[in-house]
Amino acid sequence: MTALQQLGVVKTKVRRNSSIHEVDAQNIVPGDIVLVEEGDIITADMRILKSSKLQVNESTMTGESLPVNKNPEPL
Repeated sequence: MTALQQLGVVKTKVRRNSSIHEVDAQNIVPGDIVLVEEGDIITADMRILKSSKLQVNESTMTGESLPVNKNPEPL
């Protein structure tokens, strides 16, 4: 049963106190800087600080079939 529960746990890399930690996505808190790489699952609403040609598949939320460009410009 424990092995099945671990299949549903998504890990995320965050920068806290000048070091990088891997935490369960459900444990992200305001102020965490999340490090995202190709293929990662984005599990929270975030502001982009820095990116290079970032595209996100939002099909599970919007139904849009094409990747959406993202950038760090102010909203």
